[in-house]
Amino acid sequence: MWSCPTDNLGCTTYSANNAIDGDINTCMRTDYFGPPSPKQTVWWRVDLGDVKSIYSIRIQFKDYGQQYIKRQRGRMAGFSLYISNTTEIQGGYLCYKDGPELPLLDITNICINHGRYIIFYNERINGESYPDSYENIVITELCEVIVMGCHKGGFYGQSCDLICPHHCQERRCNIIKGTCLGCTAGWIGDFCNEACAFGYHGMECKTKCTGHCLGDASCNHISGLCEHWCEAGWFTPTCDQPCHDGWYGPNCTSKCSSNCRNSLLCDKASGKCESCVPGYIGTFCNNSCSKGNFGQNCSEICNIKCRGQNCFHENGFCTEGCEDGYQGKTCTEECNEGTYGGNCSKECSSKCIDTSCHNVHGECSYGCKPGWTGSHCSQSCRFGLYGENCTETCSSFCRTSLYCTNTDGNCIDGCMDGYIGPKCDKSCEGGWYGKNCSQRCNENCVNMTCDHGDGLCTFGYKPGWRTANCSEACVLGWYGQNCSNTCNHNCRNKSCDNVHGVCTYGCEAGWTRLNCSETSLKMAADNVAESDFQYYYVIALSVGFAVSLVINISTCFVVLRRKYWKNRGEGSRYVECSDVMAVKTETTHIYQELNAINSNDITYHNLSFGNSHSE
Repeated sequence: MWSCPTDNLGCTTYSANNAIDGDINTCMRTDYFGPPSPKQTVWWRVDLGDVKSIYSIRIQFKDYGQQYIKRQRGRMAGFSLYISNTTEIQGGYLCYKDGPELPLLDITNICINHGRYIIFYNERINGESYPDSYENIVITELCEVIVMGCHKGGFYGQSCDLICPHHCQERRCNIIKGTCLGCTAGWIGDFCNEACAFGYHGMECKTKCTGHCLGDASCNHISGLCEHWCEAGWFTPTCDQPCHDGWYGPNCTSKCSSNCRNSLLCDKASGKCESCVPGYIGTFCNNSCSKGNFGQNCSEICNIKCRGQNCFHENGFCTEGCEDGYQGKTCTEECNEGTYGGNCSKECSSKCIDTSCHNVHGECSYGCKPGWTGSHCSQSCRFGLYGENCTETCSSFCRTSLYCTNTDGNCIDGCMDGYIGPKCDKSCEGGWYGKNCSQRCNENCVNMTCDHGDGLCTFGYKPGWRTANCSEACVLGWYGQNCSNTCNHNCRNKSCDNVHGVCTYGCEAGWTRLNCSETSLKMAADNVAESDFQYYYVIALSVGFAVSLVINISTCFVVLRRKYWKNRGEGSRYVECSDVMAVKTETTHIYQELNAINSNDITYHNLSFGNSHSE
């Protein structure tokens, strides 16, 4: 379709609105269409605002004079007129289709119908065959389109002052005669003033009533509904559906007895049960079984183990529980292992072996677990006894004597000092003593051996130590085995090492050696050449050590023998003797004097040079 240039806002030439402006001299105009143009169709449409009752449509084409009449008629040839309620021709009413004769340039078509849109349509399709008088290259020029009809819906007549019949569909009727274009549901006739015949309803009275309305009445001719309920066994407003399973009676408002068998099935009209579920009898299955009976047709007897032989009438479940020793819904089972009594609600004593007892009275079936006694194994062992049948005695080494657990004999308050183990039946391992054997024997005990109870040294103490547990060093001025040796009187302050007798603060003036046993003059005389002295000194030490070892062994033997005979007479628990390991030779160490190194021979390196790192 031709349109004005976009930069000319005042342009109205050939506008589509020119066809309805009331001026025959102004026309709308389209571009060329049809072969060889790619455009093959053309349309023009006017919106009437809402649905109107239409009588006629007048089309006035562009007339260029007598010499162009055939050309103009050939251009218009083949056009169609549609009345539609949408903007599309599909689904619209075809009011007029031109052809095969050429149309007049001013043509009026009677189109009695209703619609909102008037659509002009034409086409020249490639490959289609058209009459010779048709123009193939087409320009459509409509100068005026005039639609005649009534402005208001629901009216007809030349003056549009007559009201369409009430039951016309959408109140639309023939604009001339007033006959309905269609009737609303339940009415028929040209003017839709006749109700449907008996037994029919709906649009054009074509739908048949179901025939299940109560009292064999007809349904409503408009809606098809049964106005006075349905016959027994039917429901829905139109009485066209049988009752759902479980319902019966007029309009299916009554519920089948829940005691009907087969998923609540009953007669949909009368409600009679086909058969009953177990526990019920009667036409409507509304009578339960008498006492003592249950099941299908109430033909079964309640179990004698039901208390009072009472059971539920449907399934035989005991309603008042079971006789003692039995369980289950029907009391046919003995109590589970571990339970007994009424309804098996009591538990066998946990002290029964395997927690097993008589299902009625509860006596333990296989006796009691260790630590317990009695028919129900509810009594603990007497004090001081434990174990199976309470025949074993608690350990006397429990911290509270004979106070142990009744089941396994484990001491409750722990063990006496020197004993360990759950039953306190093990003494401490060597080198340990005291509560829970948690203390080490004093390292000054000979062989680090002590009494496992109080920690007293078993074989006495090493040289330099005293007291029963060897925990105190010799008093000032004494040293050696049993602290029986006095420090050399030449020691300064008379003080020496408690083990070897080495002077603690050095010697008095004029004395030397570790124990200050030689004069300074003798020491000076003995300073021979260092190399020769060291050689002979080592030889002397070796000989001295051998002699000392022989003497100490002999002495220890003599002392031990004496102590042995003495202990046999006095019952002493300590043995004192010199510890061979306590023998210590004095070794002279010769060290090089550090400051004697020639400083000129020492060269130091800058240790940090060349190894610097930054962070």
